[in-house]
Amino acid sequence: MVTFVLNGVSHQFRNPSLGNIDELSFQRINRRTRGGDLIIYRDSDWPKTEVQNLTFTFPKEADAQRMLQLVRNSIGQLMQYTDHENRTWEGIIQNPATELVQTNRSIWTINILFEGDLV
Repeated sequence: MVTFVLNGVSHQFRNPSLGNIDELSFQRINRRTRGGDLIIYRDSDWPKTEVQNLTFTFPKEADAQRMLQLVRNSIGQLMQYTDHENRTWEGIIQNPATELVQTNRSIWTINILFEGDLV
């Protein structure tokens, strides 16, 4: 089960087939000296961004529509996401214009980019 909390309201989704891809990006400065040497600098205090590419597959259209409505309602708002490993993340959905795709006769898929930090 995964849970999203938006404006104090909890939205739970039972048994979605879930595909996770984590992407890390770091802030850094790249400079070239007059001699042509490349110098890369990164301070450990600078933020690192973690973006999770979440693909939800639902066997029921009602659950998929509920997830799509949650994504539409979350535009620009901070939310919490508790994943299937019971880790809680806080962040935003980067692609609120995502679409619901019917990949099979009884399978609906939605792809979400969630940018956040572990709480």
